Amino acid sequence: MVKENHIKAIEETSKLLKLNQQIVYQCAEKISQCRSLYLLGVGASGVTALDAYYKFMRIGVDVKYMPDPHLLVMTLSKCDERDCVLAFSQSGSTAIVVDMAQLAKQNGACVIAITGYNRSPLTRYADFVLLTAIRENPFQSGAIRSKIAQLHVLEVLFEQTKMLLSDKARENIDRTARSVEKWIY
Repeated sequence: MVKENHIKAIEETSKLLKLNQQIVYQCAEKISQCRSLYLLGVGASGVTALDAYYKFMRIGVDVKYMPDPHLLVMTLSKCDERDCVLAFSQSGSTAIVVDMAQLAKQNGACVIAITGYNRSPLTRYADFVLLTAIRENPFQSGAIRSKIAQLHVLEVLFEQTKMLLSDKARENIDRTARSVEKWIY
């Protein structure tokens, strides 16, 4: 039953992404062209933001993420129209993430929301919304199904961005791999 639920989360989220292929492409284009990519997320969605940090950093995107919301919002206060924000909140109602998305929007940054709810406080400040197919209330958040769905959306967005960055992405992947290869036995 668990495996089937996980597979279903990916399949249903994939259907939503397929319906919104143009939006995925536009988001990847914004990320590939931005000065800096700011990642927002706390709690379980913060773990997804941390994974996004690792992925986008490896392909040469100037990415900014801090698990401490105070440090993150201070960093975010410097964003402007040259920047992009990727905001993770399964419920779309996490006040800290919503407040930071509002700040980014006021500063002129492009805001991309990854959430399970199209009508949520977070989507009010989003230029683009990428939906997961999982519905959870804020007190259920952190379930592995929602994590799988968020990671799937992230992976699709990442792969599209990597494709757009092409040679730059490959060069940065090689560079980052060489930097840690001495620690692999």
